[in-house]
Amino acid sequence: MFLYNWSISEALGDLARGGVEPGFATTSRGSNQWAVAPSRSASGNAMLLIDPHLSWWGPSRFWEMRIHAEALSGSGVSLPGFPYIGLGHNAHLAWAMTTGGPDTADVYVLKLNPENPDQYLYDGEWRGLSEQTVILEVKDGAAQTHRLRHSHHGPILAVVGDVAYAAALPYGSESDPAAAWAALNFAEDYRGAEEAAATLALFPQNLMAADTSGNIYYQRVGRVPIRPDGYDWSKPVDGSTSATAWQGVHPSSDHMQALNPAGGYMQNCNIPPDAMMMGSPFRLADHPDYLFASRAYGEQRSGWTNQRGARALELLAADASITIEEALAIAVDLKPFGVDAWVEALAGAMEEPNAEVRALLDWNRQLRRDSSAALKYAYWRFELDGHERTASIRASLEDHYAQAAGREPAIQALSGADQAVLRETFANAMARMQSELGSTEAPYGRVFRVGRDQASWPVGGGGGDRFGLTTLRTMGYGSANDAHERWGRHGQTSTQLVVLSDPIQSWIYLPVGQSDRPASPHYDDQAEKAFSPRRMKPSWWLPEDLANHIASRTVLAYSTRR
Repeated sequence: MFLYNWSISEALGDLARGGVEPGFATTSRGSNQWAVAPSRSASGNAMLLIDPHLSWWGPSRFWEMRIHAEALSGSGVSLPGFPYIGLGHNAHLAWAMTTGGPDTADVYVLKLNPENPDQYLYDGEWRGLSEQTVILEVKDGAAQTHRLRHSHHGPILAVVGDVAYAAALPYGSESDPAAAWAALNFAEDYRGAEEAAATLALFPQNLMAADTSGNIYYQRVGRVPIRPDGYDWSKPVDGSTSATAWQGVHPSSDHMQALNPAGGYMQNCNIPPDAMMMGSPFRLADHPDYLFASRAYGEQRSGWTNQRGARALELLAADASITIEEALAIAVDLKPFGVDAWVEALAGAMEEPNAEVRALLDWNRQLRRDSSAALKYAYWRFELDGHERTASIRASLEDHYAQAAGREPAIQALSGADQAVLRETFANAMARMQSELGSTEAPYGRVFRVGRDQASWPVGGGGGDRFGLTTLRTMGYGSANDAHERWGRHGQTSTQLVVLSDPIQSWIYLPVGQSDRPASPHYDDQAEKAFSPRRMKPSWWLPEDLANHIASRTVLAYSTRR
C-alpha cells in the first residue's frame, strides 16, 4: 500500500483543486537522481546517483541490504518484508526513482440520491454504493472502526451535501509490483528497466538507470489511464456518465523515455521533463498533458524547475569529465541555487554593509555545519518567510528555469520598499539569533542537527524552497526545541552513488543507523561517522570486499520442519 500513496496523493490534489479539502495532511516526498554517461565520466564508466528524500521513520524507512543468492545478487536498500532490492544495483544495472510523473489518478463527482444517500446516479440510473466496515488495531490505543463506501469508480473520499467525490486509481489486482522489481533485480542491462516499466506496476515516478555496458536510460513511469478529451483531469470530473469513463491504460511505449542522451547526462530532482538536461528532447506540446506531468508535483506542468534541479544541472553541465570524487561531492553539495542573488541584493540595500553582511559577502555560500555565515543566512530567510512582500522579492531575484533554458537569469532590480524589507528582516534576524543563541557567530550545526534520542551531531544542508535553503544534500528539519535546535527528520534517506564498472563500485549512507536497538553499535553510528561529516561509505557489496570488515556473523539455518 505504501507504494500507491503517490497515486492517492494525486487524487487528493484533484479534490483540493476542486475546492474540497481532504481533511488530512499528505506526506512530503522528494528525491534526487542523475546519470552520467561514460563520455562525461573520468573513469569511462557510467555513474548513477540514487537519492530518495522521505521520512526517516515509519513506512518509508529504508534499510541497507546486500544479497547473494545465485542470480539475485546486489546492494541497495529496501522496505521490511520486501524480497528484492528496492533501490540500488545488481551486478549489471543500477536504478533510481524520484517523485514526479504522469497523472495516474482522478476524482469523479457523484450525485447522491436525496432519498437514499447510499445511491448515486450513473447513466440515468441509481446505483448502490458498496459498504465495508474496517477495524484498525492501534498500538497502545483503542481499536478504530471506520465505515468505507465505494462506487464503481473507487472509494468515496468526501461527501458535501448531496454530492460525493470518488477516487479512481488504476492500480490494484491488475498490477504486480513484484514483477516490476524482479525485472530490475535480475536485469542484465538497461532493458531490464524497460521491462519493469512495461509491467505498468510502478507508481508515478522518474525511473533512471545505468548499466555496465555504458548505457544510461530514463522513463517517466506509472499506470496511466487513457482519458477522454474535453475535460480538465486535474480537477474532479463528472462521474454520472460513461462519457467520462477511462478508455484503457497507456502502454509504456506512450511514456517519455530517453536512452543515452546526446549531452551525456540527465537529472530529475522532482522536476518536469523539459528541465532534465540542457536541450531536453521533451516538450509538453508533444504529449497529452496528463502524461507529461501530474499537477500534484507542480501547478504548472512544464517551464519550471526547483533549486535542486537547477543546481544539479549547473554542476553536471559544467563538468565534461566527472571523477568519482566529484560525483560524491555533487551528491552532498551544500550550495542553495540562487543564493548569490540574495546576498548581493542584501548588500546592495545597505549604504554601508555591517559586519554581519560583510560576513555573508565573504561566505562561500555553502550551508556547512561549521559556517556561522550559513546560519546568519538561514535566520534571515526564516525571518523573510512571513513578510507580505517576500513573494514579490522572490519573483525579482529568482529565475531557476534559466539554467535549464540555457539563458542568463532574468534578475530584476528591487524597489526601495523591497530593499527596506531586506534591511529590516536581516536586522530582526540577527537580533533573534543573538537572543536565542547568545551570539551571531554560532555555526550552522549549532542549530541544525542529526541524531536520535539524546545524542546528536552538527549537520549541513537544508530544505524548503520557500526559504531558499534547499541544497542537493537535502534535509528536512523539525521545529526548534528548547535549545533552539532543529533535528533532521526527513530528506536524504538512503543516498547511493554507483559506478558501473566491472565489477560495480558503490557508496552509501543512512541518516541514523541500521539498527533500532538502542544497545546496538549501529543505532546511530552512521549519523555520527557518515551523515554528519557527509562521508558516504563503501558498500563492500562483494563478499571479497566485505571479508576484511566482518565484525560479527549470524547464520540462520533453514528447516523444512513445521
